[in-house]
Amino acid sequence: MNSKAKKEVSLFFSGGTDSTATSILALNSYDQVHLLTFDRGIKYGMGQVDKTRKRAMELIQKYGGDKFVHQVIYTGDIFQKLFLDDFTEDLKFYKTHLMALVCPACRIAMHTKAILYNLENQVPDIIDGSNREQAFEQMPELLQEYAMFDKEFGINYTNPIFCSGDKNKRQEIIFEAGLSKNRDFKYAMLGGTSDGIIFHPSQPACVFSPFMGAYGRYLYHLFENTTEEKERRIAVEYCRKKKEVAREFIKNQISKEKRPLSPPL
Repeated sequence: MNSKAKKEVSLFFSGGTDSTATSILALNSYDQVHLLTFDRGIKYGMGQVDKTRKRAMELIQKYGGDKFVHQVIYTGDIFQKLFLDDFTEDLKFYKTHLMALVCPACRIAMHTKAILYNLENQVPDIIDGSNREQAFEQMPELLQEYAMFDKEFGINYTNPIFCSGDKNKRQEIIFEAGLSKNRDFKYAMLGGTSDGIIFHPSQPACVFSPFMGAYGRYLYHLFENTTEEKERRIAVEYCRKKKEVAREFIKNQISKEKRPLSPPL
């Protein structure tokens, strides 16, 4: 039996529409939500995390510090091991497919650090805002791989909004919670303008995101003359290979602890 009276969960929090809506909905099932924001750092093409801090603070101010806590977790070290240390070898094997695989590598880095956080804080569950409208790294096959990886360490990973309607519904959740003055969340965050933007106004900026999004959605099959089935197979194969690196990273980190980290109950 868990020694903690309250039910807790970690949530991958970028501050965007999906993770914000999921945070609000999580309060229906959990007593406390640990908002985990992952930052690779400028060296690895990520910045503007302060935008996410602002969104997290709005949740904390509205619902209370007993409901939400926010942590920014550095992932540059594990991303280096996952994507860059073997880049030359992977490029020879995956060729232009590797351009789209940077996103799954980043996602595995997030899970790696989240596992360590959950073990340290005895939090049994992880959720995120993955949904069927998102591309590539959130395909069902990869979500299943992430879930199996987390389960190895006694942690449950689920995607509560994956099949729960479209983006408009998630925007409505934020609007009704009083966290947006407009039902179009991104429009409201821009101060009511409709100017085109590259990066979301309330979440970290990733230099890979605009190109990888277009590549993964529209150009992938043109470069490799591939099929959707082949895309999925390659992504799963890559994910399984990189999980081996992540396991070793977690093992090494745990070995540095003064006491073993036991699975959450």
